[in-house]
Amino acid sequence: MMSRTSVLRIKREDLTVERRGKEPLLLVLSGMPPRPGTDELADALGLKQVTVRIYGANLHNRPKWEWERYCELATMPLSEYLEMLRTGEAARCHAYLAQQPIDETPLGTTLAPVFEGLRRTFGTDAKSSMNLWLGPAGHVEPLHFDPFDGMLIQLLGRKTVRLFPPEVSSYLHPFPLWAKVRPWFSQVTFSDEDCLRFPDSRIALSFVREAELGEGEALYIPAGWWHEVRSFAQSPTLSINQFWGVRPLRRLLRVDHGAILYASFAMKRSLSALARWVRSRLGH
Repeated sequence: MMSRTSVLRIKREDLTVERRGKEPLLLVLSGMPPRPGTDELADALGLKQVTVRIYGANLHNRPKWEWERYCELATMPLSEYLEMLRTGEAARCHAYLAQQPIDETPLGTTLAPVFEGLRRTFGTDAKSSMNLWLGPAGHVEPLHFDPFDGMLIQLLGRKTVRLFPPEVSSYLHPFPLWAKVRPWFSQVTFSDEDCLRFPDSRIALSFVREAELGEGEALYIPAGWWHEVRSFAQSPTLSINQFWGVRPLRRLLRVDHGAILYASFAMKRSLSALARWVRSRLGH
């Protein structure tokens, strides 16, 4: 049986720079601006088109180590995705509106002071926009890690997050560098079949921490901490996150270096592609 250690839960006023990078933290936020209901999302977001991750109806019907891709991407009107949520189609095909920038939206304008205040407390800088994560009840975002610190604020619904420290990376069996799935994703779900293929994965379970994230709460995830995010089954969930710089940089020594190198390569490749696209648009 897996033993669970809860993530440390503190009040917003107890957050200090000394806590930065040491462990995940569950924050109880006060004075949050009003949160939009599901019927108000279209106006609060003000987005025309969004990019949706489609994992497919057979996502959980085979082990992760057999995955040939992480997901497919589909661009559609926001209204179409909201209708998929309403009818249950998003749950059926595991469609997730993920990492959608919202800085220039009404919701982003409302939340910007909240993220800025938290970021200043930690004495760090933003490494991304504020990002929207909207999905159906019961959605599971697979176990992975990020190379930056992250703050996730829950606006609608509830989520359970399982976290593992960087030191157990080898027991989580990241995808190899030559695989089609990126190496910052784990191949295990801790099913009986997984534990037969990767017997040492059970060792990681003795280090797991768990956070139950409710509306108006935030979860700080230090760089390199593996996390699996599972939405409760009652209703759609809406979260906003932002990635922050790692301070001090020596903390990166704890992160899986193979995956970091691959992430750096992928980022440079993406930037090169963007530069080529811009030059083509400018006629150079």
